[in-house]
Amino acid sequence: MAKCRECSLGELEILGTNGFGDTIEVECQNPNCNEIYEVEPDGLGDGGFEFVEAQRIEWDKHHETDEQLDRAVELEMNRKTYSTRR
Repeated sequence: MAKCRECSLGELEILGTNGFGDTIEVECQNPNCNEIYEVEPDGLGDGGFEFVEAQRIEWDKHHETDEQLDRAVELEMNRKTYSTRR
């Protein structure tokens, strides 16, 4: 994995993709840096394979949010059903 372009010391952690899904968002793991920036899909030196990982991370984030929303709607529907039975 590539080193941070800001401090040249820290390993980079993939956070996901940017809002348009066309670049990879990374964070430097050096505690003195912690820089967050975007790189091109092939910008980490592994032929773009990190881009697939970034897309999976992004999908997981949205999927988890969808599950949380579904659960909140279900709880609200149950609450309304219960209150109308009284």
